[in-house]
Amino acid sequence: MEEFCSICQESQNTFINQQSKFVSNNVQSCGHLFCQTCISRQLDRKKSFACPICNTTVSKLTLSEQSLDHKYCDDDATWRKRVMAVYNKSLSDFPSLTLYNNYLEEVEDVIYSIVNSSPSAAEHVERVKRLEHTDERGITERQSRRAEEARQEEERLETEDAEAERWRRERNEEVVNEKVLKGKLKRQKMEVHLGERTEVSNGE
Repeated sequence: MEEFCSICQESQNTFINQQSKFVSNNVQSCGHLFCQTCISRQLDRKKSFACPICNTTVSKLTLSEQSLDHKYCDDDATWRKRVMAVYNKSLSDFPSLTLYNNYLEEVEDVIYSIVNSSPSAAEHVERVKRLEHTDERGITERQSRRAEEARQEEERLETEDAEAERWRRERNEEVVNEKVLKGKLKRQKMEVHLGERTEVSNGE
C-alpha cells in the first residue's frame, strides 16, 4: 500500500528507509500522513499548521507515530468492520454453498481494494456508503437474523456439551460398576477356593 507525505509527496519508501516510521495526524483529526522531515520543519516554526489536504489543524498534540504495518492493520480492521456490517449476508441467504463462498470472496476483494488503495477503491467506498443508506433496513434485518442464528447455534452447542457430559458421567458410572463387580467376583472365587462358599454368584 503506497503512502505519501501530505506536504512533500514523498512515497512510503522514504518512510521505510527511516525504520518504517511516519507521522500521522490522529484519525479524530484527519488521519493524513507526514514525513518526519516535513513535520519537524513545520512545527519548528509554529505550534500548529493547516493540513494541506483538508485544512485540519495539525499540532504536536494531534500527531501519532506508528509503523506502516500498524497503520495497515488499523485500516484493515476499520474497513473490515464497516464492510462486514454492510455485506452481512449469511449462508441462509444463498441457494448453495458455492454462491455463499463466492460472496465471501467478493467481500474480501472489497476490503483488500479499499485498504490497499487499488484503482477500484473509490468505487467500492462509494458503494459501501450507498448501501449503508439505501439498504439500512435489510442490513438491520440480516443483523437480527444472524444474531438469532448465533443464539441458536450457541444453544445447540450447549445442548451437545450437556449431552456429552451426561454420556461421560454414565460411562464413568459403568466403569466404576464394572470394577466393583470384578472385585466381587474375584472375592467370591477366593471364597470358593477357601471353601467358604460353594459357587460364584454374579448377582451377589
